[in-house]
Amino acid sequence: MKLSNSKYKQVFIIVGFVSILVICYLQQKELTKLRANNLENQYIIDSLTLASKQKDSLCNRYQWATDLYFVELHSDLTELMKFQRIFNEDYRQLEKEANGAN
Repeated sequence: MKLSNSKYKQVFIIVGFVSILVICYLQQKELTKLRANNLENQYIIDSLTLASKQKDSLCNRYQWATDLYFVELHSDLTELMKFQRIFNEDYRQLEKEANGAN
């Protein structure tokens, strides 16, 4: 009887050890997958941030160019103020539509 108990203990220990190794392997595999997804998501976030900064830069350049053009065309700054107000209202409306608001 002692011999069979010893064999069961050994089999139990070996199965437990193999189970622990399999669990560790599967956890490492899942962690690797999660890290890859995080890097991919970070790349997407970085590219969207860059695109947003480029959009803001282009809008600022456009507004600067139109301001300069109006100053050259009109010595009266009231026309420039009217245009800026209209431009800003249109720009806010476009941003609302882009964000899904009405």
